Amino acid sequence: MQFHPFALSYEKYSDFVTVCPPNEYVVMEPVGLPSGLPAPFLYKCNNAVVMASGSQGLHTVYVANCSRVDGTMLDQNPYIIWFDHEKHITTGGFIDHGNWPGRTVAIGDDFLGAIEASGIAARYPYSERPPALKGMLKDLMIDSHNKAFWNAVKIIGK
Repeated sequence: MQFHPFALSYEKYSDFVTVCPPNEYVVMEPVGLPSGLPAPFLYKCNNAVVMASGSQGLHTVYVANCSRVDGTMLDQNPYIIWFDHEKHITTGGFIDHGNWPGRTVAIGDDFLGAIEASGIAARYPYSERPPALKGMLKDLMIDSHNKAFWNAVKIIGK
């Protein structure tokens, strides 16, 4: 795994809370993510599972696990941001070349055809997509997203 630092300002915290309250997850299109993430990254993504830790008063962690088409594969490419509420600072970045199970899944010709024909990629069913569009983080039973969250936390060194 590789970590590429890219922190947003602490002021973005309210934008993240608006998108996904603490202790929850939300499935969304990348254009709905808080502003400031690089446009070339967002253009590659067809959906994002945003996950928020619980706030202990000291910090809140957000992971936007973005899925993108790479040839005939669908790869997860997480962005993590750690909000330090005591110091009003952030640490953040992208996790590239993750190695957790389910991070990369093969997609069929019907998926690729749907992307090309109608742009419905954000809603196309595949094995790693959560069945509900939002819910409590503890109820997110898709192992690859849970592993993306915890690998991101581990690699950021907090």
